[in-house]
Amino acid sequence: MGSCLRRFNKSNMKKVILVHGVGGSGQNHWFPWLKKKLEKQGFLVDAQDYPETDTPNLEKWTGKLLPKIEKDCVLIGHSLGVSTILKALEKYKGEKVLAVFSIAGFARHLELDFSPLIDNFTEKGFDFEKIKQKIGSFFIWESDDDPFVSGGEGDFLYQNLGGTKQIFPKRDHLAVWGNDEKFIELLDKIIQL
Repeated sequence: MGSCLRRFNKSNMKKVILVHGVGGSGQNHWFPWLKKKLEKQGFLVDAQDYPETDTPNLEKWTGKLLPKIEKDCVLIGHSLGVSTILKALEKYKGEKVLAVFSIAGFARHLELDFSPLIDNFTEKGFDFEKIKQKIGSFFIWESDDDPFVSGGEGDFLYQNLGGTKQIFPKRDHLAVWGNDEKFIELLDKIIQL
Protein backbone atom coordinates (compact mmCIF):
# COMPACT_ATOMS: atom_id res chain seq x y z
CA MET A 1 0.00 0.00 0.00
CA GLY A 2 1.12 3.54 -0.64
CA SER A 3 2.55 5.64 2.14
CA CYS A 4 -0.41 8.02 1.98
CA LEU A 5 -2.65 5.20 3.20
CA ARG A 6 -0.61 4.71 6.35
CA ARG A 7 -1.64 8.15 7.65
CA PHE A 8 -5.23 7.07 8.18
CA ASN A 9 -6.56 5.06 11.09
CA LYS A 10 -7.23 1.81 9.23
CA SER A 11 -9.70 0.55 11.83
CA ASN A 12 -12.15 3.33 10.89
CA MET A 13 -11.74 3.03 7.12
CA LYS A 14 -13.88 1.16 4.64
CA LYS A 15 -11.75 -1.17 2.59
CA VAL A 16 -12.38 -1.38 -1.16
CA ILE A 17 -10.82 -4.14 -3.27
CA LEU A 18 -10.72 -3.79 -7.07
CA VAL A 19 -10.25 -6.94 -9.14
CA HIS A 20 -9.48 -6.51 -12.84
CA GLY A 21 -10.30 -8.89 -15.67
CA VAL A 22 -8.29 -10.89 -18.18
CA GLY A 23 -5.60 -8.81 -19.83
CA GLY A 24 -6.17 -6.02 -17.32
CA SER A 25 -4.30 -4.57 -14.38
CA GLY A 26 -4.88 -2.43 -11.32
CA GLN A 27 -3.64 0.53 -13.37
CA ASN A 28 -6.02 0.50 -16.33
CA HIS A 29 -9.60 1.40 -17.13
CA TRP A 30 -11.21 3.52 -14.40
CA PHE A 31 -9.28 1.82 -11.55
CA PRO A 32 -6.63 4.55 -10.99
CA TRP A 33 -9.21 7.33 -11.09
CA LEU A 34 -11.53 5.50 -8.66
CA LYS A 35 -8.68 4.58 -6.32
CA LYS A 36 -7.52 8.19 -6.12
CA LYS A 37 -11.04 9.54 -5.54
CA LEU A 38 -11.84 6.96 -2.86
CA GLU A 39 -8.56 7.51 -1.03
CA LYS A 40 -9.35 11.23 -0.89
CA GLN A 41 -12.61 10.23 0.80
CA GLY A 42 -10.71 8.17 3.40
CA PHE A 43 -11.13 4.70 1.94
CA LEU A 44 -8.39 2.08 2.00
CA VAL A 45 -8.17 0.87 -1.62
CA ASP A 46 -6.47 -2.24 -2.96
CA ALA A 47 -6.02 -2.25 -6.76
CA GLN A 48 -3.20 -4.72 -7.29
CA ASP A 49 -2.34 -6.65 -10.40
CA TYR A 50 -3.37 -10.28 -10.51
CA PRO A 51 -0.79 -12.75 -11.87
CA GLU A 52 -0.44 -13.93 -15.45
CA THR A 53 -3.22 -11.65 -16.61
CA ASP A 54 -3.17 -12.93 -20.19
CA THR A 55 -3.45 -16.57 -19.06
CA PRO A 56 -5.25 -16.25 -15.71
CA ASN A 57 -5.33 -19.11 -13.25
CA LEU A 58 -8.27 -19.43 -10.87
CA GLU A 59 -6.26 -20.77 -7.92
CA LYS A 60 -3.62 -18.06 -8.21
CA TRP A 61 -6.16 -15.26 -8.50
CA THR A 62 -8.44 -16.43 -5.69
CA GLY A 63 -5.35 -17.22 -3.61
CA LYS A 64 -4.25 -13.61 -3.93
CA LEU A 65 -7.71 -12.18 -3.24
CA LEU A 66 -8.98 -14.39 -0.42
CA PRO A 67 -6.61 -13.17 2.36
CA LYS A 68 -7.63 -9.56 1.63
CA ILE A 69 -11.37 -10.08 2.10
CA GLU A 70 -12.75 -9.01 5.46
CA LYS A 71 -16.02 -8.10 7.13
CA ASP A 72 -17.65 -4.98 5.70
CA CYS A 73 -15.22 -4.54 2.80
CA VAL A 74 -16.45 -3.60 -0.67
CA LEU A 75 -15.44 -5.87 -3.56
CA ILE A 76 -15.54 -4.52 -7.11
CA GLY A 77 -14.91 -6.86 -10.00
CA HIS A 78 -14.61 -5.98 -13.64
CA SER A 79 -15.38 -8.77 -16.12
CA LEU A 80 -13.38 -11.86 -15.04
CA GLY A 81 -12.73 -10.08 -11.75
CA VAL A 82 -16.36 -10.83 -10.83
CA SER A 83 -15.89 -14.58 -11.28
CA THR A 84 -12.72 -14.28 -9.17
CA ILE A 85 -14.63 -12.56 -6.37
CA LEU A 86 -17.45 -15.11 -6.42
CA LYS A 87 -15.03 -18.05 -6.27
CA ALA A 88 -13.11 -16.42 -3.40
CA LEU A 89 -16.36 -15.81 -1.50
CA GLU A 90 -17.17 -19.52 -1.75
CA LYS A 91 -14.04 -20.15 0.34
CA TYR A 92 -14.28 -17.08 2.58
CA LYS A 93 -14.94 -17.98 6.24
CA GLY A 94 -15.46 -14.50 7.71
CA GLU A 95 -18.53 -12.35 8.25
CA LYS A 96 -20.44 -10.68 5.40
CA VAL A 97 -18.76 -8.21 3.12
CA LEU A 98 -20.59 -4.90 2.84
CA ALA A 99 -21.10 -5.05 -0.94
CA VAL A 100 -20.05 -6.67 -4.19
CA PHE A 101 -20.18 -4.83 -7.51
CA SER A 102 -20.33 -6.89 -10.69
CA ILE A 103 -19.14 -4.58 -13.45
CA ALA A 104 -19.62 -6.30 -16.83
CA GLY A 105 -19.36 -9.55 -14.91
CA PHE A 106 -20.24 -13.16 -15.62
CA ALA A 107 -20.40 -16.52 -13.89
CA ARG A 108 -20.61 -19.04 -16.72
CA HIS A 109 -18.93 -19.93 -20.01
CA LEU A 110 -18.77 -17.16 -22.61
CA GLU A 111 -18.54 -17.80 -26.35
CA LEU A 112 -15.39 -15.80 -27.04
CA ASP A 113 -12.18 -16.48 -28.95
CA PHE A 114 -10.25 -16.42 -25.67
CA SER A 115 -12.77 -18.48 -23.64
CA PRO A 116 -10.37 -21.41 -23.25
CA LEU A 117 -8.10 -19.05 -21.26
CA ILE A 118 -10.82 -18.16 -18.75
CA ASP A 119 -13.05 -21.24 -18.58
CA ASN A 120 -11.16 -22.50 -15.51
CA PHE A 121 -12.95 -19.75 -13.53
CA THR A 122 -16.48 -20.86 -14.42
CA GLU A 123 -16.40 -24.50 -15.55
CA LYS A 124 -17.23 -25.97 -12.11
CA GLY A 125 -20.09 -23.57 -11.49
CA PHE A 126 -20.69 -21.61 -8.29
CA ASP A 127 -22.27 -22.32 -4.92
CA PHE A 128 -24.60 -19.34 -5.10
CA GLU A 129 -26.36 -20.12 -1.81
CA LYS A 130 -23.05 -20.02 0.04
CA ILE A 131 -21.99 -16.84 -1.77
CA LYS A 132 -25.31 -15.09 -0.98
CA GLN A 133 -24.69 -15.60 2.72
CA LYS A 134 -21.40 -13.68 2.45
CA ILE A 135 -22.71 -10.58 0.64
CA GLY A 136 -24.53 -7.64 2.21
CA SER A 137 -25.53 -5.90 -1.05
CA PHE A 138 -24.99 -7.07 -4.62
CA PHE A 139 -24.93 -4.68 -7.57
CA ILE A 140 -24.96 -5.87 -11.18
CA TRP A 141 -23.91 -3.18 -13.62
CA GLU A 142 -23.65 -3.76 -17.35
CA SER A 143 -23.83 -1.98 -20.66
CA ASP A 144 -26.45 -2.64 -23.31
CA ASP A 145 -23.76 -2.88 -26.00
CA ASP A 146 -21.02 -4.94 -24.29
CA PRO A 147 -19.16 -6.88 -27.02
CA PHE A 148 -17.89 -9.53 -24.57
CA VAL A 149 -20.49 -10.06 -21.85
CA SER A 150 -24.12 -10.15 -22.95
CA GLY A 151 -27.04 -8.87 -20.89
CA GLY A 152 -28.02 -12.46 -20.25
CA GLU A 153 -25.02 -12.77 -17.95
CA GLY A 154 -26.33 -10.01 -15.68
CA ASP A 155 -29.72 -11.72 -15.68
CA PHE A 156 -28.05 -15.02 -14.70
CA LEU A 157 -26.25 -13.34 -11.80
CA TYR A 158 -29.47 -11.62 -10.70
CA GLN A 159 -31.45 -14.88 -10.80
CA ASN A 160 -28.84 -16.61 -8.64
CA LEU A 161 -27.72 -13.85 -6.26
CA GLY A 162 -30.46 -11.23 -6.32
CA GLY A 163 -29.38 -7.66 -5.70
CA THR A 164 -29.98 -4.73 -7.97
CA LYS A 165 -29.28 -4.53 -11.67
CA GLN A 166 -28.45 -1.42 -13.67
CA ILE A 167 -27.96 -1.21 -17.41
CA PHE A 168 -25.89 1.65 -18.81
CA PRO A 169 -26.65 2.70 -22.39
CA LYS A 170 -23.80 2.57 -24.91
CA ARG A 171 -20.93 2.06 -22.43
CA ASP A 172 -19.26 -0.90 -24.18
CA HIS A 173 -17.49 -3.20 -21.68
CA LEU A 174 -17.55 -0.47 -19.01
CA ALA A 175 -13.86 0.04 -19.61
CA VAL A 176 -11.53 2.77 -20.92
CA TRP A 177 -12.03 1.92 -24.55
CA GLY A 178 -15.71 2.59 -23.91
CA ASN A 179 -14.78 6.12 -22.85
CA ASP A 180 -14.97 5.35 -19.13
CA GLU A 181 -11.73 6.62 -17.62
CA LYS A 182 -14.00 7.98 -14.92
CA PHE A 183 -16.84 6.01 -13.37
CA ILE A 184 -18.72 8.67 -11.43
CA GLU A 185 -21.78 6.48 -10.81
CA LEU A 186 -19.62 3.86 -9.12
CA LEU A 187 -17.82 6.40 -6.97
CA ASP A 188 -21.10 7.92 -5.83
CA LYS A 189 -22.63 4.53 -4.98
CA ILE A 190 -19.63 3.42 -2.92
CA ILE A 191 -19.66 6.65 -0.94
CA GLN A 192 -23.38 6.16 -0.22
CA LEU A 193 -22.85 2.68 1.29
